[in-house]
Amino acid sequence: MPRKKKEEEEVYHVEVITQARINEDLEWEYYVKWGGYDSDANSWEPQENVQGCDRLLKSFWTHIGHDDKDYPIGYQVAAKDFWIQKEKKYFSETFAGEKLRRDESEKEAKRKTKEKQKSAKGKSVKQRKSVSDDSDASSDVPLSRMVGSLSQKRKKFVVDTRNPTVRP
Repeated sequence: MPRKKKEEEEVYHVEVITQARINEDLEWEYYVKWGGYDSDANSWEPQENVQGCDRLLKSFWTHIGHDDKDYPIGYQVAAKDFWIQKEKKYFSETFAGEKLRRDESEKEAKRKTKEKQKSAKGKSVKQRKSVSDDSDASSDVPLSRMVGSLSQKRKKFVVDTRNPTVRP
């Protein structure tokens, strides 16, 4: 029985965190701008959904300021526009370069695969040629001559459907 391919889990990249707020569980939520999506796709995400964004979170909290205060539900902080623009630029330079490298790597892999296929195809053609080259040239007869001689040897037959005997 063939195995089913595992579906790849889609990965979303956080372009920038623009705000943070305290939710009903007294935990921080982050307003995220998703890389490659318009701002209308921005969403509030719990902390566990942005845990992989260590550099961005550290930068966000350095920009906003750290303290040990307890805040009420709904308390909200927002990053300033200059910081958001700086982070968007960082994201585009970092991930655009990464995407370009990944695309180049994929192109190179495809090119190598095509070369291997051409090489394998060339070898099989050479092998076939070498088999046909082993024939004795003196016994070779052009197909047109063979077909002509076969057609001359043909006889016409008439079949009477009422009487199933074949007559020349």
